[in-house]
Amino acid sequence: MIAHPRNPILPRLLRMSAVLMLMWACTDNPTDVAGPPGTATIRLERLSGRSAGSRFDRARLVARDATTEAELTTLVVDVDPEAGEVEFMLEITVSGGAVSVIVTVELFEAAVPEIIEWSAIAGPFNVIAGQETSVSIVTVGRGPLSNHDITSIQIQPASLVILRGETRQLEALTMGGTAAPEVFWFSPDETVATLTNTGLIEGVGGGEIAIVAAAGTHADTIPVLVRAVTTVLMVPDTVVVAIGVSGTVVATPVDQNGKDMPPTPVVWTTGDPAIASVVGADTMGVVTGEGAGQTVVTATADGVAGTATVLVLVELLQNGDFETGDLSGWTLTNAGSGDFFVMSGTTTPLNNFTVPPPPQGTFAAMTDQSGPGMHIIHQDVTVPTGGALFSATVFVNNQTGTFIVDSASGLRHDL
Repeated sequence: MIAHPRNPILPRLLRMSAVLMLMWACTDNPTDVAGPPGTATIRLERLSGRSAGSRFDRARLVARDATTEAELTTLVVDVDPEAGEVEFMLEITVSGGAVSVIVTVELFEAAVPEIIEWSAIAGPFNVIAGQETSVSIVTVGRGPLSNHDITSIQIQPASLVILRGETRQLEALTMGGTAAPEVFWFSPDETVATLTNTGLIEGVGGGEIAIVAAAGTHADTIPVLVRAVTTVLMVPDTVVVAIGVSGTVVATPVDQNGKDMPPTPVVWTTGDPAIASVVGADTMGVVTGEGAGQTVVTATADGVAGTATVLVLVELLQNGDFETGDLSGWTLTNAGSGDFFVMSGTTTPLNNFTVPPPPQGTFAAMTDQSGPGMHIIHQDVTVPTGGALFSATVFVNNQTGTFIVDSASGLRHDL
């Protein structure tokens, strides 16, 4: 099967209006064997509507005797494919008083005359001496004259979903015509998908188009969806870690319709390796703080990048999580009953009250007392330029059930 990736007319019958007028002179002798030539004018209308996607700049018209198939005349002429209307004039020798004529029209590119882009067959019709003969409609078909015998065409598969960069082979099944009809393939948007002259399609960019295959006066279309990565979602979009501490980011490539793409290779990079490093394992990136500051990590899939902000903090507090199992690094001030303790578990060290377990890690600092008392735990730190982030998880329980809110600090606490 020979095919060409050029624009066919979609699956409606393609028509060119044509008017054929023949004029000739007759002598007084009715037995003249060959009279003066008749003149035939063929007008092709709306030619510009058939030029998109196909290339032709020349026409060949051949008139033949419908009975003997003898060639009567041939005309080869340049044409403007963007012209709204083109006229061709043929001089046809009329033998006797009448002749039955078939006229074929072939449109092609002068540089590639062996590829017939469009063709038409008019007739047979009788040219009668002294009368005007006209052909009102000429059906135009895609490809050479032999394609006019094709009765149907069907693309397989009936629909297609491919990824950007993926190739698939399409097949056009034809009925009628020759054993090797010339099929013309066409992609209406080559930024979405391209086609070779054998029907090999390749996804170029995300989108939906209708691929066309045409031969003769028949055409078929199928919908093609090309999926491409348009966005890389990053969760979370901000990672806060300390120096030497790691966190994770998950990158999810999605297509133009917001749907997750099939497994797609992801490349991870960091904006500043002195602040944060990243090691990628497919869609997961493990981010490790290397130095105080802010940077970004980037996940790139099929040329599309997603970024997440990384904030690396310096631990200003010594033993801020109490995971040493003691109160080292902290200064304590106590008055009255009780003291600060490091606890792990769900009971207080002095009174065995039930309390929640440490909110993070294994240990937490707490006070426990049997009577009135005041307890202060603190550290002096130097806050760097740009500020610092302080966070704490506090559980307050007063056995008397009395609550107050300090209006100055907004911190609710129990007495």
